[in-house]
Amino acid sequence: MKPLTIIPAYLTDAGDATLLERCLRSIRSTEGDATDILVVDDCSPGRDLVDEIERLEEELSFELHRKPENSGFAKTVNLGLRRCLDEGRDAVLLNADVELIDPGWLDGLRAQPRLGGQGEASVVGGLLLYPDGSIQHAGIYLSKLSSRPGRPWFDHMWRGAPGDLPEAGLVRVCPVTGALMFIRLECLRSVGLLDESFPMGSEDVDYCLRVLRKGRECIYQPKVRAYHEHGAFVDRRAPKGSPWANRSLERLWEKHGAEPLDRVVPFGDHLEGAVAVEQVHKLRRALKANRKQVKTLTRENEKLERTREKLTARTRGAAPSSTTPGQLVRARARGLIESLLSKRRTR
Repeated sequence: MKPLTIIPAYLTDAGDATLLERCLRSIRSTEGDATDILVVDDCSPGRDLVDEIERLEEELSFELHRKPENSGFAKTVNLGLRRCLDEGRDAVLLNADVELIDPGWLDGLRAQPRLGGQGEASVVGGLLLYPDGSIQHAGIYLSKLSSRPGRPWFDHMWRGAPGDLPEAGLVRVCPVTGALMFIRLECLRSVGLLDESFPMGSEDVDYCLRVLRKGRECIYQPKVRAYHEHGAFVDRRAPKGSPWANRSLERLWEKHGAEPLDRVVPFGDHLEGAVAVEQVHKLRRALKANRKQVKTLTRENEKLERTREKLTARTRGAAPSSTTPGQLVRARARGLIESLLSKRRTR
């Protein structure tokens, strides 16, 4: 029987509907009718947008299921996974903001053998690229920089690196993102569904860890490629620091924080490079934050200087100067910028 491609959807504006339509067309243009498609609408606020997508059902040959309430990624995807169990199908999880690139991606996922023995891989993911061609996802690794005792932190391998990076072309055993995840039927029967206690986020990492702990393999296969508008939906529904995102992260720590994960998440020589890339990202974020701090402090200084000048003028009965306070503020701003950059260079 054909595999079932499950696409969770949550539409808020016309751009979301455009991304979903592009995703659907990319499936049909690369694989024809080799897979059935189920779009599960998670009670989108843009009901008219869902109506527009529904009008494409016959043309693009997919089924649309409308949920009566918004319940998050895991519960939405599980609706499709239950059907796979009932009908005896392999499953493909696909985000609505993903666009498949090459014909043959489905066979590339289904035919992936185990790397550590005979048989087929249980879960397979691919190489996801940002629209500019840089890497968004090349597997998932445990961050040595961001993890804390009892609080493991996972990140996308080689995120932000060039799309043709040789190290990203290596097939390896590691967790993969739910944005593009093939799950074999016999794995689904053995491991089960996604954990619905995760409101939004980390449920894909949790599933892969469960698969790996059973002695099965999750494999990153870079020959399967797709573009991913990462965050187009999730960052609006559950941005970092939101209640849903926080609960999901806490649930991941609760389930997997007590055990040494290096026993179930294999790493290779690529880890050192990934850590270096992550460190560059951290430095860039810190520098960006410092620049914002400089701008904020400069604006505050300007306000204080204007207020002080007005008070001084009123007291002395003289007109305020138009040059001296501005020169003072610029000098202070330059000093603060030089101090921040000097500290950054010494680290």
